[in-house]
Amino acid sequence: TLALVATSSIYGQLLIVICIVFFVVEISTPQIPLFYFEGYYFFLYIVSLAFLLYIYLYLLKGEKKTNRVRDDRNSQICEDRRETKKQKIGECEKSHGSIFLRIGAIVFGLGTMVFNGMEFGTYFEIPYTSPCYSILLGVNPILQATFTFVQMYFVFNYSRLMIKKFKTFARIGIMHLVATNICVWIRALGRETLHDLKESTSHSFLEELMLPFRYRKRKNANFEPFAAKNLTINYSNPCQREDIVGSVLAESSPYLYPFIIEYSLICAAFLYVMWKTIGLHQYFATNSFSLPTQKTEDAAGENLITSHPCRSKNSFSCVDSKKGLFIGLLLLVISVTSLIVFFVLLHHRTLHLLAILISDLSQSLLLLLCCIASVAAYIEIRKLRFQTDNQNSAESGLRDILLKASAFGLYIYSLFGVIAGVLKISSPQHFAVFLTSILTFIQVTLQSILIEDVVFRKRVSSDNPGRQLITFLLISNITLWIIYTFEMQKVEASPVQLDIFGFTTWTLIVRITLPLSIFYRFHSAITFA
Repeated sequence: TLALVATSSIYGQLLIVICIVFFVVEISTPQIPLFYFEGYYFFLYIVSLAFLLYIYLYLLKGEKKTNRVRDDRNSQICEDRRETKKQKIGECEKSHGSIFLRIGAIVFGLGTMVFNGMEFGTYFEIPYTSPCYSILLGVNPILQATFTFVQMYFVFNYSRLMIKKFKTFARIGIMHLVATNICVWIRALGRETLHDLKESTSHSFLEELMLPFRYRKRKNANFEPFAAKNLTINYSNPCQREDIVGSVLAESSPYLYPFIIEYSLICAAFLYVMWKTIGLHQYFATNSFSLPTQKTEDAAGENLITSHPCRSKNSFSCVDSKKGLFIGLLLLVISVTSLIVFFVLLHHRTLHLLAILISDLSQSLLLLLCCIASVAAYIEIRKLRFQTDNQNSAESGLRDILLKASAFGLYIYSLFGVIAGVLKISSPQHFAVFLTSILTFIQVTLQSILIEDVVFRKRVSSDNPGRQLITFLLISNITLWIIYTFEMQKVEASPVQLDIFGFTTWTLIVRITLPLSIFYRFHSAITFA
């Protein structure tokens, strides 16, 4: 069994490695046809959709609601279902991901589908004689949108699914879905990086961005590429397209690109946790003391078993937390105002340095208050009872994966800012960047420690210590999510880092680390919710 599990894991790794190699090779050499990369994605989408159809039409066929009761004598969950059905699937007692995370997957999935729709529109801009023309440019956006929708429905509705039949096939299929999401992430990351590295911002799709890089090597080559014999490249319009919706896609992609990144990350992590549960027994909580049971229902209409009414009340609501809510909203207004001022003054001939100072100082103030709130909240929540029964749950595992992976990107981003700021720290602009970056590093560390502790606390009375502070941190992370999404993702919005590292290096740093930074703020907000 362990060998089969390892085989499915290696299969997923190979898919990701092939994706990276194909992408690099297709950019760097004109020896291979241009659409090997798109052909590989066609394979990924088709197999993923086929596996999801297998789940819907075979494993979940005739599914009925499960009536579950608790057997206190042996701590097992008994299920009233037909024997044949029981052999196919089971249900984990706890969801693989929280309801807020699944709602986030829907929001980001819809943004991804909007991008796919506009990408499909660019297919009709390309003439048959263009070196970029391929039927895959029209087929793949439709397949990706279909895959996004079907997977989005699956993640939201079957968050506790545990596959029991044909386990090896299921492991390979789930790992294929994980690899497909990561490859979509790689494609979006590569596309936006190439877009930023181009002098012209009118190019709307990946192949149009690849062509100039490929054909720069033709002068030193002793061969003609398969797809470009006797071809003269117009670098301003390499695909000879007629602009219909391409310019709209090019202008909107910086804002839709984080949706693709975050949707892919959520689904990949969710499915990875599901992959780990294939063939396992039911999850159930183990307590050293006996508590009465209670059956509840989550937002997706699924019946849950909790050992005590307090189990369903671990979250910190905004009720009776007006101070934290309104202070957070006040800082949200200040941050959005400074964001608007930043964009207005950034390209001004004499006031662009003032724009940097306003942006960094307002962000530093918010981060400093978040640091103080995180420490104070940690002290307050220690009054709550610590529960260990959820530490090994699937939801806890998913939360840890997402939190640590996204924090990793934010650490890298902030450390590059520290280096850029400290090199010329006597300059006010460099000092502001240094201050913001070091506060970001500290705040992420303190908040991550707080999250790791707060999710395992539960109330033992009507009191809810730290409620005001948790609400403030919730609004603050939403504010930082807005800042990261609309300001920091623009390469030109970081002139200090651009001056130190150069355009190409800083572009690569931003495109690799910032999507994870954006997701960290989103994930922190839904964890506090």
